[in-house]
Amino acid sequence: EGFDPDGAKHHKFKMVGKRTWIGTVEVWSYLVFRGIDATIVQFVKTQESRAALGKFVWAYFAKLFESDGCPFGGCGNRGGRNSGDLVSSKSMKSMQYVNQLLRIVKSSLGVTTRSDLSCKCPLPPLYLQWSGHSVTVVGIRKLSEDQYNLIVFDPMKKGPFIKTKLLAQVNGEVMNAPNPLSAVELPDHILRNKDCQILLCTGQLINDVDREKCKSTISCVTALKKVNAVC
Repeated sequence: EGFDPDGAKHHKFKMVGKRTWIGTVEVWSYLVFRGIDATIVQFVKTQESRAALGKFVWAYFAKLFESDGCPFGGCGNRGGRNSGDLVSSKSMKSMQYVNQLLRIVKSSLGVTTRSDLSCKCPLPPLYLQWSGHSVTVVGIRKLSEDQYNLIVFDPMKKGPFIKTKLLAQVNGEVMNAPNPLSAVELPDHILRNKDCQILLCTGQLINDVDREKCKSTISCVTALKKVNAVC
């Protein structure tokens, strides 16, 4: 239908059911083709931009947002910085929420979890890709103000392996383990010398007008730096 024509041609107009390498743009294209709201966030080019990835993911899973409404489905939580009041509001689109998260990351609020900024809506996972490899980010653990461990499902680590490792920790079979979550954690410092992309999806549906615009414009933002680049 005109979404990412070069990528569609490369993949012979089919991705579902195929074993092939795809990138963040292909995943984004498929989501918007299905009418699902999503935005790509690039952490590229500079150390400042790359170092923002951990704080961005932390702010996302802490459900920090400003005063323009819940981005996850319209629970009514506007979550202003100075108020936890619940009021009726229209949900944000992913691009708007991404820009809010990046503003929060740049401010002193970017590393603080405050319960009055949280809504109760389900939280979609994040898609993270770098150097041809992708993982699903389902959570995050903060070690310090500038150090985070992303909790991920990595296709290179099979489910039975992860299950065995975690059960061993739960059952006390591995004593004094330095990190019981090591099987599913990815330290953010490993990514600070790599160009990364995150796909954030609110789970909302986009209207026909916005869906049509996605055929000519990729919804993409570069963290903490204005870069003239095509995703």
